[in-house]
Amino acid sequence: MTIFQPKFLTKNYIDAVSEISDSAGNSDQIKRALFDRNEDYQWEGESSGTRTITWTPGVSTTIDRICLQNTNFEDFTIKYNGGSDFSPAISITGNSDKNIYFEFSSQAINTVEISNTETFPNGETAKLGQLYIGEEIFEIDSGVGGRINDARPVTKQSIIPLSDGTFHKIYIRRITNWILSLTDLTEAERDNFKDLFERNRREPFFYIPYPRTQSDVWDGLGQHYNWANGHDYLNFTNGLRAAGYDCNVQLVQAGGV
Repeated sequence: MTIFQPKFLTKNYIDAVSEISDSAGNSDQIKRALFDRNEDYQWEGESSGTRTITWTPGVSTTIDRICLQNTNFEDFTIKYNGGSDFSPAISITGNSDKNIYFEFSSQAINTVEISNTETFPNGETAKLGQLYIGEEIFEIDSGVGGRINDARPVTKQSIIPLSDGTFHKIYIRRITNWILSLTDLTEAERDNFKDLFERNRREPFFYIPYPRTQSDVWDGLGQHYNWANGHDYLNFTNGLRAAGYDCNVQLVQAGGV
């Protein structure tokens, strides 16, 4: 098993329904489910044959990361520019995982094509909750101390009291926020977080707390986030310059597109 440190990625490069086409000829509303930042709402394709999704950005774009979340794709490929393979190639058979994270060499693309030929269970309509395509910003250095991932789960729901003393529940959405309380950062690593804070002044970023390669099981935790607290990366650990820097980050899940 390949285990990575947490990673920060760019915001999803897919940001317009006009960039997406599919073999099912779906409406804009269904295609928008691919990048609406809510994996509970799924794109749906056909129930048999080769089901395709094609992303065509407005300009040539360089990418090195792809995530599929809440999917039932069993046999599928992901290629670029009309059939070229990434390095390593993405060609999956017999998949039974709902969430898959891919890393590959940086590649300039004009199109990305996802072709699904079988689902699990067999014969079901093809479904995909989120399609992320982008680039890695940085991976947290393995020498960093402190508490790296402190989860803050939030469930949005309405609990309605009924006249007989029982309750009715209306589930809305589950999200996970995170707190990173880091110590012993080198100056270079501190600068990575400083740049991330500045990036978030204009756009959110994608955070994966527990990345796994495509050959391992990924828990699917990964979403767009905003840095909610101040630029808390100025203090030295234990007040000692030689010990490196502290960095405290409160990540709150970003909505919208």
